[in-house]
Amino acid sequence: NGGAPRPLGPEGAITRYRGCISKDGAFVAALDPERRPTIYEVATGKATPIPGAVDGDEPNHWVDEKHILIGRAEIPRRIFSIDISTGKRTLFKTIYPADPIGLAGDLGPIFSLDLKSYVYFYSRVLSDLYVFDNLK
Repeated sequence: NGGAPRPLGPEGAITRYRGCISKDGAFVAALDPERRPTIYEVATGKATPIPGAVDGDEPNHWVDEKHILIGRAEIPRRIFSIDISTGKRTLFKTIYPADPIGLAGDLGPIFSLDLKSYVYFYSRVLSDLYVFDNLK
């Protein structure tokens, strides 16, 4: 609203998905500087650890005022819905490419606002190995 820019959390906090902003714009889900899933209150910067999140989890998408999606950078990529009032963790979706050979990097996903569609991405690293015998 024309005000000066200000940080929403401490230096080193990161988020990678636009879906990490709550529907009302009052909260942002991010990783704190120690890479712990955290909810930051936009107005005050107050940090609250996401209950039910474990090491390696990464916020992905706010579902509603009570639930957030969290995933882990692993293959297969499992996305969990967490009830932020209780910490209850429920598997929401598992994403696994048809051909996992040489997969590297991240799978995403990025969800549509209604959570009915998503895209994911990854890198594939393939190389050749040559074996030589009796080289002089």
